[in-house]
Amino acid sequence: MKKLITLLVAFALVALCIFLLPTEAQAATEGDFTYTVTDDRATITDVDVAVSGNITIPSTLGGCPVTAIGQSAFADCTGITGITIPESVTTIGDSALKGCTGLKDVYYLGLQTKWEQVTIGEDNASLSNATIHFAACTHSYVDGVCTICGGEDPDHAAPTEPTDPSEPTDPTEPGANEEDMLVVFFAEIVKFIFSMVDNLLMLLFEK
Repeated sequence: MKKLITLLVAFALVALCIFLLPTEAQAATEGDFTYTVTDDRATITDVDVAVSGNITIPSTLGGCPVTAIGQSAFADCTGITGITIPESVTTIGDSALKGCTGLKDVYYLGLQTKWEQVTIGEDNASLSNATIHFAACTHSYVDGVCTICGGEDPDHAAPTEPTDPSEPTDPTEPGANEEDMLVVFFAEIVKFIFSMVDNLLMLLFEK
């Protein structure tokens, strides 16, 4: 009986270990795309190499958001001239677009600020050489700055520094302090003296 209990416990432990072991994601195909799903997120792992022209990566596959373009997924798809990438994609693997020599335009359905947060692996020269197009921001400005893309409102006037009404800007105006008025007064006297000297010199030279 004791041996039987020991065997049952051992069998239960083995079964539990098998259950807890991570299982490899099973590949599925939808249209031209082969993908795997992990934690309810889809990764494109392969595509029919014969695809050509402008292709659009779906935002979901198997009912899950597409968050990654896997390593070498589009490698050597020379017929692709344009590719549309959904905003849900956050990772583009190594060599994902390697050898896509015909690729000219990439249309990203998010803002440029979000594209800059996408992790792009190595050996993706075709992607680097293509023209990246971004979605237009709808703009929501607060104090002259867009809360969505961070851009500045071109129609927003920069705030001017408030002036103290108790301090006149012109020292000759009523209310100016005595020190400023004295400076202006002596400056006028100096100008008058120089003017008189000039007039006297002119008279002397004429004689």
